[in-house]
Amino acid sequence: MKIACTFPLGAPEDTAISGDRQMARQIVRGLQKLGHCVVPMTPFCSWQRHAGRRRAKLLQSQGVQIAQSDIRAWVNCHSPLPQAVVCYHLYHRAPDYQGAYIARYFKIPYVIIEGSYAPKRALGPWSYGFYQSRGMLRQADAVAAMTQADLQCLKRVVAPHRLLNFRPFWDGKVSSSVKRESDEAATNCCRLLCVAMMRYGDKYKSYVALAQALSLLKNRRWQLTIVGDGPARRDIEQLFVHFSPQTVNFVGRISPSKMSRYYQRADIFIWPAIREAFGMVFLEAQFHGLPVVAGHSLGVGDVVYDQQSGLLLPEGDVKKLAENLAKLMDQPPLRFTMGQTAQRLMNERHSAQVGKQLIATTLETACQNFAAKVR
Repeated sequence: MKIACTFPLGAPEDTAISGDRQMARQIVRGLQKLGHCVVPMTPFCSWQRHAGRRRAKLLQSQGVQIAQSDIRAWVNCHSPLPQAVVCYHLYHRAPDYQGAYIARYFKIPYVIIEGSYAPKRALGPWSYGFYQSRGMLRQADAVAAMTQADLQCLKRVVAPHRLLNFRPFWDGKVSSSVKRESDEAATNCCRLLCVAMMRYGDKYKSYVALAQALSLLKNRRWQLTIVGDGPARRDIEQLFVHFSPQTVNFVGRISPSKMSRYYQRADIFIWPAIREAFGMVFLEAQFHGLPVVAGHSLGVGDVVYDQQSGLLLPEGDVKKLAENLAKLMDQPPLRFTMGQTAQRLMNERHSAQVGKQLIATTLETACQNFAAKVR
C-alpha cells in the first residue's frame, strides 16, 4: 500500500535526541519492511508547549492548508495517491490536523498509533485540542495504545473492534560482544548509567530525585555516567556538584550508533522516570542485558517488568529509589539474573519482529473496519 505518515509531535528526520522521534522512525521502517511505500509529504508539527485556543486554531488552519497543498501536489504531479494514513502519536497537545484531513478527503483508512485520551482536559485551557483529538480518535479505523494506562482511557471513546494494544518495540542492534559476569565481587565499584535529555520540567525533577537518592548511598562504591544534553544541563550539573568528577561523569550527547558501548560498560540502568510515558531508553538498556531501577509512572511498567527485569518504585520516592539501587549494588548475582531476564523478555515481547507484526495487524484491522464502514 501507499501510505501517508503524519507525526504531530515532530518529523522523524528531526535530529533532536528523542524517544518519540526514534519510535516515529521505527514505525516508518516497519511499514517499509512490510513492503509498503511511504508517500512523501510536507512535515507538520502541531504540538503546543503552552495551552491557548488562538494558537490551537492557528495550528489547525496551518495543518489543513499543508494537507491541501500536499493533495494538490500529488494530483497535479500525477504522483501515487495515498491509500491509507498512519499517524504516530496523537493527544490533546498535538492533534493530527494534517492526516485526518487527508484521510477524509481521499476517503481512505485512518490509523493512529500511540493515541492518548485524557478526559480531564475536556475543561480548561487545553479543551480545544482535547475535542479536536477526540474527533480524530473517533474518525480512526484503528487506534493503537502503547501503554495500559492509555488503553483504559481510550476505551471511553474508541470502540473495542477499533482498539488495539501495541507494545513499544526497539529495532536497534545489540553487539554480540555483550557479556556480563555473574560472579563479580560485591565489593567492586558498581557502574550506573543514566540516559536522558536535560530539560526543565519532569526531566529536571527526575534528575533532582536521582541526585538525592545517590546522596543516601555515599557509603557504597559506585560510579554514575550520565548521557544527555539540553537547555537545563548547567543546572542539572549543579545538582551533582557535591559528588567528585570520578563518581559522577557527564559525557554529553552521544550519537545512537555509539550508545552500545555505554550500555555494555554499565551494571545498572537508573532513571526516576517522573511522568515518563514509557521510555525508549528502558528498552535499549534491557536489550543490552541491564537491570533497571526506575519510577513506576505512566507506561514504565509496560516495558520494565518489576521483580523480573528490574525494580520499580513509587514515582518520586527518593528513599525507595536509593533502597532499590542498594539492593542491586549489594547483590551482583541478582542483577546478573535480572539482566538476563530483561534481555529475554525484550526479545520475546519488544523486538523489531514483534513491532513489525503489530504494525501489520493494526493496518489490517483499519482496512477491515474501513471496508465494513463503506459497504
